[in-house]
Amino acid sequence: MKTQKALEKIHRQIVQKDKRQRRMLQCIDLAIERIATGAGITELAKRHNLSESKVRRSIDSAVLWARSRMFER
Repeated sequence: MKTQKALEKIHRQIVQKDKRQRRMLQCIDLAIERIATGAGITELAKRHNLSESKVRRSIDSAVLWARSRMFER
């Protein structure tokens, strides 16, 4: 019983980590696309079928992650 619960906990942690990594990659991709193409937030939102606020928040998150990584090193 203890082993099964431990395995379930590990599984949940892996799934959660995977979701965070996919979200981070999506944020970074949106930020790179905006910089590379010079597209506006509205255009990116339509292209990726997201709301404008979600695109803006994703780009802001990518910038914050990049800045925090820059100061870590």
